[in-house]
Amino acid sequence: MRPLVFDASALVALFRGNEQVSALWFAAEAATVAVLLPSAVIAVANRQLDASDDAWSALLLGPNVYALDLTAATALGASRERGNLDTAHAAYEARATRATIVTNNPEKYDPQLRVAPF
Repeated sequence: MRPLVFDASALVALFRGNEQVSALWFAAEAATVAVLLPSAVIAVANRQLDASDDAWSALLLGPNVYALDLTAATALGASRERGNLDTAHAAYEARATRATIVTNNPEKYDPQLRVAPF
């Protein structure tokens, strides 16, 4: 299984208990597949969720979970992807790591990227 990049729609669904997204999250954890969370995605998801820092900590402390900072280099890379900053950051990280993007909005992404719609 390739690494997974969760976009904002996937994180919101995870927090809200979506069964399909939760099953994918736990399957990745069981198989020690990397789950990548771009920081711009976390910010956009939390604007919708208004979750506590403790709730995010519980999610981010998984052994296979990696929060990815938006550095100057990644910001420049993301600027060359389509969409808003969070979508572009997710696309950039997926392209860089050959990951699959978990999303409820596959149309936002370049068709050359792998997506797992839910």
